[in-house]
Amino acid sequence: MSESPLSFHRAQYEGEPFVLFRCSWCERGLHDTCFRANGARICASCAARAKGFIPFDSTLIFWRSVAWGFAASVGVGLALFLLGSALLRWRMGWTGVVLASIPAGDAIGRVMQWASGGVGGRRYQIAASLLVYSTMAITAFALILGLGQTQFWAIPLLVLAPPAWLFVGRNAEAGLAFTMAFLGIRMVWRRLQAWPLRVTGPESVVATPTGPAQEI
Repeated sequence: MSESPLSFHRAQYEGEPFVLFRCSWCERGLHDTCFRANGARICASCAARAKGFIPFDSTLIFWRSVAWGFAASVGVGLALFLLGSALLRWRMGWTGVVLASIPAGDAIGRVMQWASGGVGGRRYQIAASLLVYSTMAITAFALILGLGQTQFWAIPLLVLAPPAWLFVGRNAEAGLAFTMAFLGIRMVWRRLQAWPLRVTGPESVVATPTGPAQEI
């Protein structure tokens, strides 16, 4: 009986191609080309399976997500304005309004995530952040100063109100708007993170055609 320790690694036999690298998932030999999944080398079969789980992304899907996000931001802004007006009327202060901006921002992120089929990434995060900031800035302006004297065409320009307030000494109002925007942006930034699995390739693999029997 051999006294050598048992080995559970797969052995290569005479005449079997010798490979320098193996697939990190199925352990098949990588001969000519390979793909990478989050940096790990994988074979073409595993790459095809992995890509089947990754949501498809395109420019059309991105703009569809933005369009739905814009529609959601209009609805969210109106709902937040009505809720904020009620809270202020009930003398509950601005704390409730600021806290309400958290689920309001998350709602925009959820709609964009649904419209994209689960795709995320930096451009989705930036687009959602701009929508959330615009929503919070206009809502804050409406709650503080009202929209009664504002022309309809000028409403989009109200996104410039919070930074403008800083230059006219209205730091409290600017701080309120920026806080609401920050809390909402934080929610959508987390929700629209890039898909955790990233597959790239193919790329060349250097390997020798034959070799002696070896344990891998």
